[in-house]
Parts: sequence; structure tokens; C-alpha cells
Amino acid sequence: MDTNFINIVNRRSVRRYKDDAVPDEIVDKILTAASYAPSGKNGQPWRFIVIRKKKIIQQLAELTVQSRFIATAPCIIAVLLDNSKSYSKQKDVMAIGAAIQNILLTTQESEFSSCWIGEILNRENEVKLLLEIALNYSLMAVITIGKSVFEQDLIAIPKRKDLSELIIKSI
Repeated sequence: MDTNFINIVNRRSVRRYKDDAVPDEIVDKILTAASYAPSGKNGQPWRFIVIRKKKIIQQLAELTVQSRFIATAPCIIAVLLDNSKSYSKQKDVMAIGAAIQNILLTTQESEFSSCWIGEILNRENEVKLLLEIALNYSLMAVITIGKSVFEQDLIAIPKRKDLSELIIKSI
């Protein structure tokens, strides 16, 4: 089976991490992959903040309902939209979704685990204050990254809908 397809099928949202640090070269690889996501007019509207300081991670965690597991992550990537580079908010948000997917898949391929946290968007103003983010940026997501405390094949495969439920029509 194709390696890319295997990474897509095997990717899981992991919510318990070991203390192991995420090496700089892995973070660079993950963010380089993100930067290759498609974007309208090649605008590349995404920006990233890499967070490794435990105190900041703990403060971020406290802004979420999933605080216990977020606090265990040795690395967090905040994904931002640079509104000053945006030409179409809708297209740029979709491009950032593609960049986030590249982050998740490259993390998986690098034998690390991740979880895309969207719920934290409800606390965007507090996150922006904590991380000292300029007004021209919008928070799009926070992604936890680390080594899973579980062996990869012990993580349950989530049930997926049959394609017959997803395809409205084929003409």
C-alpha cells in the first residue's frame, strides 16, 4: 500500500504524551511540509509560533477544556492567519486547513503524534495576549505534538462512514 495513504489511514489524534522533546529538525520538517500546502495566488498566509516552554504550555492548557492532555505535550504549534497577507479570507482559511493537514501527516510520518485543537479558538483573545500575538493575526488552531504514551497499533481505529453515505451522486 502507498506510504502516503498508510500515513493518512494510520493518523490519530493523540491525547497523552511522553516527556520526550521534539527535536528541532523534526519541527523544521513539519513546518516545511506545512509551508508547501496549496494557497490561492501562492499567498502562503499561514504563520506559526512554536511553543516549548512548559509554563506557557500550562497556561495555554488552562484556556481549554482539554487542559490535562494539552499540558503533557512537549511541543505546541499555534497556527495563525496573517490577515495583512490575506486576499480572500475563505480561500486563506482553506489553505491553512491544508497546511494543518500537512503538519498532522508529517508528524505521523516522523513517528510523532499530534492533536488539532480547535476548541481553543473560543479563547482567541486570551491566547493572543498570552503569546503576544499582533492584531493582524488570527488564531486558526493549536496543535499538540509529542511521542504518544501508546504504541501506535494500540490506538483504536475510528469508524469511518461508508463511501455510500458520503457520495451524494456520481454523474
